[in-house]
Amino acid sequence: MAADRNALYDDLNVLTEQQIEVGLAAGKWDDGERLLVEHYLDRLRLEEAKVGVAKQRQLLRSIEQAALLAVNAANKANLLATAAVILSTGAMLAVITLGVLVYMALGR
Repeated sequence: MAADRNALYDDLNVLTEQQIEVGLAAGKWDDGERLLVEHYLDRLRLEEAKVGVAKQRQLLRSIEQAALLAVNAANKANLLATAAVILSTGAMLAVITLGVLVYMALGR
């Protein structure tokens, strides 16, 4: 029985999922084999689902890393913009002060 099962699995390994489904629909396997084939097909689908979940997890990790990089870049840009506002405000105050001093010097 184990040898028959191994031979059946060897035959199934060369078929695609769609070919197996067609074979099941056509009644290619007897009742005993049919249960094994259905079990094989279920395991095949489960493995495909596991691969899909693993790919989704990897994609989510990549998205998370990209989001963290974007947040860090935004924080740095915000810091630089704040520094620019502070420097420009200081420059504006210096120009106003210089203007007042020139006015006072020329006014005497």
